[in-house]
Amino acid sequence: MAAAPPTLPPPAPPPPPRYRGGVLWAVLGGLLAGVTLAWMLAGPGRIENGAGGSVKEAGQRAATRPPIAEAVRETDTWRLGADGMIEATSRVTFSVWPEGAEAVLLILPYPEARIVRVRQDGAELRWQMRALLAIEAWLRPLPPGAKRGPVVVEWELPLGVLARDERGYRARLRALLPVVSYRLDLALDPDGPWAFRGDPRAAEKTLFSQEDTGGMPRLKFGSCGLGLTQRVRPVAAQ
Repeated sequence: MAAAPPTLPPPAPPPPPRYRGGVLWAVLGGLLAGVTLAWMLAGPGRIENGAGGSVKEAGQRAATRPPIAEAVRETDTWRLGADGMIEATSRVTFSVWPEGAEAVLLILPYPEARIVRVRQDGAELRWQMRALLAIEAWLRPLPPGAKRGPVVVEWELPLGVLARDERGYRARLRALLPVVSYRLDLALDPDGPWAFRGDPRAAEKTLFSQEDTGGMPRLKFGSCGLGLTQRVRPVAAQ
């Protein structure tokens, strides 16, 4: 009697699809940019300013608000401490502020970022996380005709979170909301281990600046290197 042919094992299942982080960030960034721009043009669909009013009234105010995206500018200042923590200050200036606006939606550039406080006109604003990377900050009521100052967001981020290449750390150039002007400055702790490559005596540098996007608001401006090197300390004489 002939032997039965050997039984072959079933084929292994195909491996799960792998996604590159850059693609996911691009998709997420596009979605967040679209949601933010739509929110800015339409305004929030509800009222939460503690001053009374109805959802219907809030919707009516939102329908009459002028667009403000083309009037927003942002300057970010990162201060790198000796402990490797970045203390970031984002200063968002609105050239035009829609009458009746009660809140502003902001998108953090890193999920590891931690909000410290949000300020405007010298007073802290109440804020709340709304979605992944997104916070909503409520504004203080002002007298009619009064101008609002910049919205200042203070947040922290560990240096080790940043991407690295052969030349060192790189920063995401991402505004907190679509803007027509963006700048990133970096300041170093004089007692810290880092110095600017090629200019070790400098205490602060502008890493990126685009003064005008041509009228088209943008959320992302690419990335740039921090230009850091290890600080060389003089050897004490024996």
